[in-house]
Amino acid sequence: MKIAAPLYIQKKVSEGMTLPPGHRFYLYFPYWEDNWSELRPRKCGKDWPEVSKVTALQSIVNKISDDAKKLRMSITERQMMLTRTMHNAASFVCRLTSPVLTGLGNAHPIENGFAFLSPYGIPYLAGSGIKGVLRRSAELMALFPEEYPEKYVKEAGLTMLDVWWLFGFEGTSFSAWPNPRIDDCKWVNALRKHRDKLLARNDLLIYMHKLKNQVRRETLASAETFIDALFAGNKSLIDSISRRGALSFWDAFPQCDEMTVEIMTPHYSDYYQNGKPPHDAGQPNPIPFLAVPADKQVNLFVQCRIDLLPEKYDWLQKIEKILEFGAKWQGFGSKTAIGYGALEIDKGAMETLRKKAEEAERARAEAERKASMKPEELKLEEFRLAFEAIKEKEKVYRPGQGQLDSKRNEFLKECLNWTDAGFRKQAAAILDETFIWGKPSKTDKKNELRLKIDQLKS
Repeated sequence: MKIAAPLYIQKKVSEGMTLPPGHRFYLYFPYWEDNWSELRPRKCGKDWPEVSKVTALQSIVNKISDDAKKLRMSITERQMMLTRTMHNAASFVCRLTSPVLTGLGNAHPIENGFAFLSPYGIPYLAGSGIKGVLRRSAELMALFPEEYPEKYVKEAGLTMLDVWWLFGFEGTSFSAWPNPRIDDCKWVNALRKHRDKLLARNDLLIYMHKLKNQVRRETLASAETFIDALFAGNKSLIDSISRRGALSFWDAFPQCDEMTVEIMTPHYSDYYQNGKPPHDAGQPNPIPFLAVPADKQVNLFVQCRIDLLPEKYDWLQKIEKILEFGAKWQGFGSKTAIGYGALEIDKGAMETLRKKAEEAERARAEAERKASMKPEELKLEEFRLAFEAIKEKEKVYRPGQGQLDSKRNEFLKECLNWTDAGFRKQAAAILDETFIWGKPSKTDKKNELRLKIDQLKS
């Protein structure tokens, strides 16, 4: 097997040049014979092939290079940092409960591609795909809540108006408008039953007001008029509404150190390709493809434009419920119908992340508070905290042995240079407390300390 690249690159790759998996898979895939024909499987012994598509894939996925891992970590850390500072963004720590594959339709010699972020070559889930999964999840929760046993589906109380606020107005591609394909009749009926729920929403009029430049005035005369026109399948009305949702989803990067090779085995190739009757004695056709293995962490990030939502709209609570639903019932990536792409929110990791975010927020607020303080105020606070810590630790003052003498002398020396009478008196008050708790044992030192404290008061 060799790669389709100049000889000097072939040599570097064969010598172990570190490459991210995406580059090995697309740019330097070892799939060609010496005469540049496609790889021809060759058997070793009775049963197992020595060289095949599987072995070619396994040669590139055993371990992701350290450089690629550092790059992935740096991207994820930047995303985490942004969510902590933006106030209108959130992150969800999830864990894959089944392998994930995405980008199968990308062109590749083995006929099954994979989505690697270009030009970095690391596996990822596109933010647009994540948004699509969660939009469909929100639609299912809104129109078919009775079909799912989880309490949070009904408690969330989603309607199609929430879908429009969060994900945007989809237009004529939505499955539930009238004149559908046969398999969409279920959606049309569900939407008709949904009418009263929509009309009960107080924020429907707010949404209609935001469409005043797109929709004719008579159509917006009342909520009933607007909803009935939509539900009648008024194509010109549906096409005229162009409004984006408040949510944007960032690309997600599974935290995996290696990838895996999965195999699907169709048994009916004669039926699908040659038009022959299907039967159980068909020759199986193993087809290998790449996947991210299960039990790996992946962080999902969402950003919200608050200005596109009504006041006091709790978008974060709603998207958490939608994500929980989508992770269980929809899945992410390809082949979700047969179990791929399932994940769950990692509650423990989320709690740790929440605590870190709170600590970071407290540290930020504390840094802002200290930055607004005068140097004298900061020094007074630092010495007060240091004195309380010394009392807590040492319990009893021991002249010349503990930390109090050195810190007190240093603080006193600095305070005597202050010119503001108010700060000098505050310093004297704290030093009085230290004098009561810890008087120097020698009379001359005790008198000297007392004299300097009184000097601060004058």
